[in-house]
Amino acid sequence: ARELWEAHFSDIGLADSVLEPTCGDGRMLQAIPECIPAIGVELDPSLAEQARVRTGRLVIEGDILSVDLPRFNVVFGNPPFRSGFVEKLLERIHEK
Repeated sequence: ARELWEAHFSDIGLADSVLEPTCGDGRMLQAIPECIPAIGVELDPSLAEQARVRTGRLVIEGDILSVDLPRFNVVFGNPPFRSGFVEKLLERIHEK
């Protein structure tokens, strides 16, 4: 995750805000430098708590397809590639 961030997101700065839409236990969220504002969303309360502990970041518990989302301009994550989910996720993110 860290290599992916460094290879493709190294130009992200303090003026940006990153959303990790399906953060699980927080491994992808953890790869985002601490100085960059970022939040995660996780459906499973246990995994959301693990992500909070691992990263110290705000993690919203709920379904990414329906929770209220704060402002963001960068999406970084590794969503589950279930049939149709990625399309719905992209539609939801595009709304913001």
